[in-house]
Amino acid sequence: MILYHATNKENKEKILQEGFKVSKGSWKDNQWIGRYFVDNVFGEGVYLTNIENNTRDYGNKIIKCEVDDEHLGEKFIILNDRNTPKAIEVIKKTSKRELYRAISVYFKDYNYTEVIVYEPSIIKILGEE
Repeated sequence: MILYHATNKENKEKILQEGFKVSKGSWKDNQWIGRYFVDNVFGEGVYLTNIENNTRDYGNKIIKCEVDDEHLGEKFIILNDRNTPKAIEVIKKTSKRELYRAISVYFKDYNYTEVIVYEPSIIKILGEE
């Protein structure tokens, strides 16, 4: 599965040299609500998406990657409804309990998939976009 990860120039160089490392989240600025913490809603991991343009909010440097489907412990589907927070908690607990190396979460209402990799060694870096 071909996926994309966005970052800044400094982190891009480090990732290309050393590979991915699990992230604990980061601070972001938002023009409406000010500074807020992006807390890696599905747990600490490397967050990738199947749509290159979905990554632009996280940086202007895009790294193209590949993760073999055999490494995905489970494929979850999320609907954007009142049950979303509960679904997120179930996904987090299941992923941790089952010790998945990676999971995929399909956001049905937005038609894209996010892959969360808990074991970065399974990510093959293909280059930069």
